[in-house]
Amino acid sequence: MAFDVSGISTWNDERSDKNLLLQTALLTPKSMKYFRKIGGISGENVKLPVFETTTPWQAGTGCNYTTSGTTTITQKTITTVPVTVQETICPNTLQDLFTKQTWIPGNTSTPETGEVISWWVERKLAQLGIQLERALWQAKTTYTNATYLKHFDGFIEKIDAASDEVVVTARTSITTSNVLDIFDEFCFNATTGIPNQIADKDPKIFCGYDTFRILQNKLWTGNYFNVKAEGSSLDAFELMYPGTNIKVIGVPGLNNNSPVDSGSLATAVKNRIFATYTDNLVVGFNVEADTSNFEVWYSKDDRNIKCHMRFFVGVLPVFTDEIAAYANT
Repeated sequence: MAFDVSGISTWNDERSDKNLLLQTALLTPKSMKYFRKIGGISGENVKLPVFETTTPWQAGTGCNYTTSGTTTITQKTITTVPVTVQETICPNTLQDLFTKQTWIPGNTSTPETGEVISWWVERKLAQLGIQLERALWQAKTTYTNATYLKHFDGFIEKIDAASDEVVVTARTSITTSNVLDIFDEFCFNATTGIPNQIADKDPKIFCGYDTFRILQNKLWTGNYFNVKAEGSSLDAFELMYPGTNIKVIGVPGLNNNSPVDSGSLATAVKNRIFATYTDNLVVGFNVEADTSNFEVWYSKDDRNIKCHMRFFVGVLPVFTDEIAAYANT
C-alpha cells in the first residue's frame, strides 16, 4: 500500500556506504528453465494439438495396398489468467530519513532519478520472480492464505486432480532413514516410479530444497563420497542420482516453507516430489518477456510515484499419466 518506515530512524550522515540498502536475497524463478514455455496466451483457452498414430505391419510380399493405420488428433487446453501488481509511494515520506543521500534534492522525484527508485524497481521485480516460482507449483484457486497462490491452479493441483499419475509409495515423512528408498523407487521401479515409456526422454526429479538437502545428507553420510557425478551442480541444487542418468533438481517452488499472508501453507503442497520430462510441463504467458511491461511513473496530479505490472500466466501438465508423484501419508 505504501512505505512502512517504522523500522528505520531519521536520517543521519554517517559517512558510510550511501548506496548500501539491506535487502533479502534475490531469487528468480528457477523452475522456469526446465519448463516448456509458450507465449502469446492472453487469458483465452488455447488448444494444444496432440498427435497419436498407429503403424500396423503387413506382409510385404504382394503388390496390393491396404490402409490399416489410424492417426488420432486430440487437444490439451491451457488457460492463462491476468495478474496485476500495483503500488503508490509518496517520495516525501523519505525526505528526512537515511535515504536522503540517495534521493534527489527537493520535495519531488521522478522514476528516472535517485538510487531508491532503482532499488525499488529491482526489488519489486525480484519479489515477483520469487512468488511466481512458488505459484507455478503450489497455487490453487481456492486458497485464501496468500494473494499470489489463489489466481490459478499450479502443477501440484492439476496433477493431483487428474488422478492418473504414477503414485510413488507414501511415507509418513521424508527422513534420512527413508529418503533413499523413496528416490530408489522413483528411479528403479517402473511400476510405482518413473514409467518405462518416458525413461528415454531425459526424465528429471523435482523436489524442494529441504528434501534435496535430506537426500544430499544421506548420500554423504552413507559414504557415497563420489556422489557428485558428471552433470551434477550441487551449488545449484542439482544432483545426478547415483547409478542412473536421472537428475534430481531442488527447486524453491516445492519448499515446505513458502510464506503465506495468513494461516499456513496447505499440507497438500508440502513434501512433494515429481518426476517427468521437461516438455511435459508447460507454462503459458501472454509474452515470454512479461516483466518488460513493468511500468513506473511520476504522477503530477497527486505527486506520487506509481508502479503497475500486468501479465498472464497459467500451467499445464500435458500427460499426467507420464508423471510420477510422491506425497506423505
